[in-house]
Amino acid sequence: MGLNLTKMDKGGRLNLSKKSQDEAGKKLSKLKVGVAWDFEEGLDADLDAVVLLLDENNKCVGQAMGENLPKEGAIYYNNRFFREDIVQLSEDNRDGKGDGDDETAVINLDKIPADVKKILTVVTICNEEGKPKTVFGQIDVAKVNLYDEESGEQLSNFDLSENASTNTSVIMSEIYRNDSGDWMVKTVGKPMGEAQNGLYDVLGKYN
Repeated sequence: MGLNLTKMDKGGRLNLSKKSQDEAGKKLSKLKVGVAWDFEEGLDADLDAVVLLLDENNKCVGQAMGENLPKEGAIYYNNRFFREDIVQLSEDNRDGKGDGDDETAVINLDKIPADVKKILTVVTICNEEGKPKTVFGQIDVAKVNLYDEESGEQLSNFDLSENASTNTSVIMSEIYRNDSGDWMVKTVGKPMGEAQNGLYDVLGKYN
């Protein structure tokens, strides 16, 4: 497609549909969201990517997956797929080592149900009970990369590293449809709670 990479700042917005449109008029169908992080040398940290499919009330869509379990619209390490192929989360990367994205999610935008009003990408820190708590103030780099999954071309990236000193979860980005039906992305970078496992704060607010 010959696209130029768009680098975004916190609070920035990008029309993904127009950004990815090719000469034949075909728009983005599958979006790949990659999350990458680096932390202080010697730190023992397990970060996790989370995708939330939210309804008009800012709650996860779908049915609960069991007693005291999250709804279907919470995609995380114990629920890596939403209705088979609509959202697919990569396997859990427990140490963040290596180059490139540490965890990824592929979102089939053409199949997103109408009751999904926004999609949040979140990164949480999972600290084992009884061990010292790692927080985002100790994370050196937190980045989000967006790709056209079908062409493999990178569309955008943004660095949301900041001193969220005591938090264990951060909302990275929000994906939504605008009034014209185009898919938009907004960079957020909003710290959340301070639970030992940041996922608990995320589910407590949105599930």
